[in-house]
Amino acid sequence: HFGLHYFAISLISTYWIIVQYQEMEYFNKFDTNKITIRPNKKKIIHKGHRADYRSIYGSFEIDSNCNKLIWVFKIHKIGESVSIGIDSSNGQYINSYFYRKKGTYAYEASGSAWNNGVENKKYGDKYGKDDTVTMIYNGSESTLTFTRESKKFMGGSKMKTYEPMKISNKKKYHICVCLYGKGGTVELTDFIKDSDYDDEKTKGISDEGSAPQNDKDQEIISLKTENRQLRQEILSLRQDMKELEQRMANTTRRNTALEDEQKQLVLQNETLRVEIQTLRVSSIDMNDYQNWEAKQIISWIMSLENGRFKQYEQTLTESFKEEGIDGACLKEIDKGDIKGWGVVKFNDKKDLAQYITNLVSQQMNGNETLIPTTSVTSDIEEAEGAQVSGYH
Repeated sequence: HFGLHYFAISLISTYWIIVQYQEMEYFNKFDTNKITIRPNKKKIIHKGHRADYRSIYGSFEIDSNCNKLIWVFKIHKIGESVSIGIDSSNGQYINSYFYRKKGTYAYEASGSAWNNGVENKKYGDKYGKDDTVTMIYNGSESTLTFTRESKKFMGGSKMKTYEPMKISNKKKYHICVCLYGKGGTVELTDFIKDSDYDDEKTKGISDEGSAPQNDKDQEIISLKTENRQLRQEILSLRQDMKELEQRMANTTRRNTALEDEQKQLVLQNETLRVEIQTLRVSSIDMNDYQNWEAKQIISWIMSLENGRFKQYEQTLTESFKEEGIDGACLKEIDKGDIKGWGVVKFNDKKDLAQYITNLVSQQMNGNETLIPTTSVTSDIEEAEGAQVSGYH
């Protein structure tokens, strides 16, 4: 019994979720190669060519059983033109202009209304960037009504409601937005079903079609709509924040990868440098040191004791250039000269002087490495030797 009871609850929960999902409104039928869709499938952007017409359809099915439905659209960018309405073709015109076909009703950014493919140029006002267009479907009266709210007026926004269009209630519809021209951007910011508003608050069209009969009722609608828009904007900003955090994480990973690659390249360059240095030394004729150029002397010094004197390469290079040192000078070199080249540590001065002396006297030990006649002293011996000899 418990298992059957649990199954029944799960089945009812699943059914409730499906019903709730079906009653949501979002854009779900469009050419994915030409339209970009952003958070929660409610913001659409035309990314095709300037002269392309692209129609984007909503998910919610509209029929005669729907008493009152309201959609609120925020116009972010017009492109060349935008048209908002309903279409009974079940998504047939995704790569065309739906509103010029039979079984469609729409309000165009130019101010024209389209009724079953027939244009009425005197329907309403133009709408554009940052304007809000509200579309109201009344199944019981078989009408479709549009309002436009513009914030481009002194003293605040201005809302205007236009004459309801008579529509056929024998067909099933979906909302449809047609974007004409690259960059056109429209967002569905709110979808309100029967119970959200009283009937009286969506009536009140004046004979001239210019204003609602009850200003306070219309103001309430406007405030509720703005409230929903603000909540939607918060959700959108949170989504943008998540996307930004993801991009930052990706950038951090790329930077780490680049740093690792840089370290590898530095290591490779050092290996190549050592190899080049080795090749240079191997090409030097040790018995012909008097004809060496400064760079050959530097290469030979750098090769001693696996690069012991590498720290002095720059100062030796500069000093040799400044003093005009070449191979013929080596037999005249003493410790004072070496100190003048920037070799400041006592053991380094002593041992390098010994290397040069051995080279000049051709005292070879091994193939190409000249060993000083005295061993390298410890740091303590270096300090003691410096004090005893008084050498600086």
